[in-house]
Amino acid sequence: STTKIKSIDVTDDTPNHHSTMPFPESSLRYDTYDGVTVDLANIATTKTQQQQFTDADAFGTMLTQALSIWTTEQRKGIWLKIPTSHSHLVAPATLQGFDFQ
Repeated sequence: STTKIKSIDVTDDTPNHHSTMPFPESSLRYDTYDGVTVDLANIATTKTQQQQFTDADAFGTMLTQALSIWTTEQRKGIWLKIPTSHSHLVAPATLQGFDFQ
């Protein structure tokens, strides 16, 4: 019998992309504990996405929409990876209850 070892950093049973998810699937990583990591590095690939990630209010709206979806999916943890170049997005994230240390 072979034991399958899982890591929290390995995608596990990634759900189908939700049609109203504001973040591209390539920026999302699902872990084995029903958590999601949003990696904002290199997320803006189109001109529209670039504008969304330069506007803190637009990002806050996107995050609100994503959190609603993840709440419905009963996700247990959400992590944001925000590079220094996107540090202006920390403020709207903290308004949603995220804590940065």
